[in-house]
Amino acid sequence: MFFTCTKPAILICLVIFQTQLNFAHIGLVLLDNGYANAHCFSYDAELFKHIFKPASCRIKLANFSVFVVAFCLSNPGPQCDLSNGWRQYGSNCYKLKADVRKSWNLARHDCVFEGGDLVSITTAEENQFVSLIQQSPTGISLWMGGHDSVTEGGWEWTDGSPFRYIRWNAGNPDNYDGEDCLSILVSNGYWNDDKCENKRGYICNVIYS
Repeated sequence: MFFTCTKPAILICLVIFQTQLNFAHIGLVLLDNGYANAHCFSYDAELFKHIFKPASCRIKLANFSVFVVAFCLSNPGPQCDLSNGWRQYGSNCYKLKADVRKSWNLARHDCVFEGGDLVSITTAEENQFVSLIQQSPTGISLWMGGHDSVTEGGWEWTDGSPFRYIRWNAGNPDNYDGEDCLSILVSNGYWNDDKCENKRGYICNVIYS
């Protein structure tokens, strides 16, 4: 069986299995693999023990009836890896990648590999924080997670956050020469629609709230 939490969370599996002799057993499993990872468990019927572990997404059955209830609980707070360049703001984690230059797609791939996504900004306070952490790098701008590649002018965040707060630079978005990706200007923290193929630094984040 396969379950997953859509946000960083603890997956709880309540497993009830019953033998042919009508003896009921209950197992409670808590699995915390961080951000958006698959959580699986298996039951080792051969040993006749209640052994649960992340496994190959299947339950081995030997004369058992199994009922499973799974639900997710949000983690109590962020677990930012400060020693690895992550910074905490509120209940989220942020990582500046100003020393590398990637296209928007490759930058997003790297953020996902790190367990997050390209940064989404939903409040003026968050935009101010992001502007402060990206003041030092050289370059024109840094990639964020916004794009309108699905529908021109229909901007959205890759992590599914609502695209309500905006801080466009003067004259933007202008879709000049097919600009479908979003970057934040290093000089003033305003936003610019940008060509997705441009090589830029970027900011990753992990949302815990």
